[in-house]
Amino acid sequence: MRLWIGIDDTDSKNGMCTTYLAVLAIEELEKRGANLIGFPRLIRLNPTIPYKTRGNGAVSFLIESEMEIGDIVDIVNDVVLNYAMLDDDNTNPGVVFVEDENDKVMDFLSRFAVKAVKDVVSLDEALFTIGKFMLPHLKYKKGRGLIGALASVGLDLYDYTLELLAYRLPERFGTKREYDEESFFEADKKTYPKTFDTVDWHNKEVVCIPNSPDPVLFGIRGEDIYAIKQAFEIIKTELSTIR
Repeated sequence: MRLWIGIDDTDSKNGMCTTYLAVLAIEELEKRGANLIGFPRLIRLNPTIPYKTRGNGAVSFLIESEMEIGDIVDIVNDVVLNYAMLDDDNTNPGVVFVEDENDKVMDFLSRFAVKAVKDVVSLDEALFTIGKFMLPHLKYKKGRGLIGALASVGLDLYDYTLELLAYRLPERFGTKREYDEESFFEADKKTYPKTFDTVDWHNKEVVCIPNSPDPVLFGIRGEDIYAIKQAFEIIKTELSTIR
């Protein structure tokens, strides 16, 4: 069975990142024999939504597994309960599970996703879609994350970029990020324009490192996977000693 899993709204301004939580879910699923198909997808939803958590990005990924869907749901549920920022009033996670072979559902979700990216989608619309196709799902608190979770599964990616996200060790969460600034400029010099948004040469700043207390150390964006890997190997950070 090939199954899409969409996740959204697990972070807050005080920490966590839905991409990181998705990685944790993938790791747990792989321990049970599931295989990740392709790259996970990070979808940027309408940035003007007032009740977004932080970046308004939702994540989905495709797995192949012989497990029952109920077992997969249980595994992902444990990850969300353990790592999502559920004590934050503005964090209302949602997770959906969609079989990849169901063309009727995927076509409907494609239209749903376009609206979620460009317009405003209500939670009632998301719940209607889930009920219409009887999709397995997880709803926490108000469950607004179900909107992004559905959209992340359904959006057709005719054009996209790649991003390599490096995560901090858990014991470093919330502390000052340590990195060699010059190495980022060197990486950009050797890989731009195949990578981009790494540094700001005019202001002499590294711009691919977040300021928020989330697990992300840095992210390298680009359109060439080999250039991204090359940049990663040049960059020196607090992770360099454990590569």
